[in-house]
Amino acid sequence: IVYNRRNYSLHKEDISEELNVIINEYIDDVVSIFCQGSSNDWDLESFNMELLNTFGIEFKFNDSHTDEVDIKEIINEQVKLIKEFKNDNFDEELFNNFQKFIILRTIDEKWQDHLYAMDQLREGIGLRAYGQKNPLIEYKQEGFAMFESMMIETNKETLKRIFRTDLSSLRQTNIQARQNTKNLKTKTNDNVLSALS
Repeated sequence: IVYNRRNYSLHKEDISEELNVIINEYIDDVVSIFCQGSSNDWDLESFNMELLNTFGIEFKFNDSHTDEVDIKEIINEQVKLIKEFKNDNFDEELFNNFQKFIILRTIDEKWQDHLYAMDQLREGIGLRAYGQKNPLIEYKQEGFAMFESMMIETNKETLKRIFRTDLSSLRQTNIQARQNTKNLKTKTNDNVLSALS
């Protein structure tokens, strides 16, 4: 999963499909965490805070929202609006490259952390034999749980970086870089013309 997502981000021109997969995975995960059991038991206050922290959107889910499918649709609609706004207001290529960079960087960071944690687990797993537990089975179970946790955290951090980053400064930098390139070309042309005179 990790390498497929990384390769997709590296080699595909348009990253929007992969971003949609990440969004849907995250929404499924967060709904399953905060909306367990009957709707009376849902922790909607924490759910709203989680979504605000990740997407920068203030959702006001309350007791009238009792269907998980409707909640997922509402979140998807709002996230889609933000994506469209960013696509419309920033250079499409720049925004796409920014998304690629964030996906790659986040995957690399979280994967390295996961591998380090797996090394730590492997070093300490032998002690489980003293507790009459099979170390291999324990290693597999804990390793899988750590992997699932890493994937959830990777999706969350990726979305947080993409949706909460203020791209207006990035846009200004890009405009300034283009202007500097034009000025450089003009100066170069002037130097060439003066040398010919």
